[in-house]
Amino acid sequence: MDKNELLFMLPILIGGMLVKTNLILDHKIKIKSRKNTKDEHKKIKKQFITKDKNYQKYNFPIIKYAILNKKENQKLLDISQKLEKKSKIYQFYQTISQEIKIEHLTNFLTNAQTVTISNEKLTLIKQIIEIEKGLIKFAEYDSNKNEITIYHNFVKSAINHELLHLASFNSCTKQVGFSYYDNKKNKILIGKGITEGYTELLNRRYFNSKSLSYSKLRKIAELIELFYEDKKDMETDFFHANFYNLLAHLTQIISYDEAINMLINIDYILYHPHDNKYFKNLKENIYSLYSQNHSKSKNKVKII
Repeated sequence: MDKNELLFMLPILIGGMLVKTNLILDHKIKIKSRKNTKDEHKKIKKQFITKDKNYQKYNFPIIKYAILNKKENQKLLDISQKLEKKSKIYQFYQTISQEIKIEHLTNFLTNAQTVTISNEKLTLIKQIIEIEKGLIKFAEYDSNKNEITIYHNFVKSAINHELLHLASFNSCTKQVGFSYYDNKKNKILIGKGITEGYTELLNRRYFNSKSLSYSKLRKIAELIELFYEDKKDMETDFFHANFYNLLAHLTQIISYDEAINMLINIDYILYHPHDNKYFKNLKENIYSLYSQNHSKSKNKVKII
């Protein structure tokens, strides 16, 4: 959630103490931070965008998922029944299993068996740091440890948001949702923004969340859904942590360069959610790219 939306909660979040707002809203620090993010994103763009013109025209295939046989399906059902002992997780499973076929929930069922959930209070220093970053951390999923930590129990939607992260984390590829994980650099390079936005979009869709968290990214995620003929396919790709299928759907309609630039620009909004001008321009650009190219894309689809 961005700090402008929650600034009024500041005294509560830091134990009743008042903090001067100029500490948080310092204009020079904000400008410098935005510039640093843009400079870092330029480096990432160079890594992803090739000068090979033929590559720009490459038609990325849409990968179809295997259909499980009865034995494989039963194995997943057996795992799901064992989750009954974990009430919060099982309630979550009961809801998403009505929306997504069990064969597409293998990541969730794998991670849910060993996940731990704990409550923890953020220290005063950590709370101030989080606010200065522009985000209030209600809960967190640590994919490396397969742990969910809840910092503010009064935000009921936080646990479902983090469980959606757990459900879309592939422990083999280290990718979560629509993010791209670089094994050499041992970190996510691209896709954090669309992942957070789409996670919160599903949180609203499945659990009727009223949270204001990632509101701008959620609106952008709704626009990205337009690039899929069936939004259920995007949901499926999300739970398979399939960055490549997202890229494939985008490049059925726009160029590879445009797709990569779009995803990296969405990442910028994650780190600077109150840059309203940037958000407005990005939103208009995404819709414009979709509108101008959608009619041309119908003959480009390739499925393997």
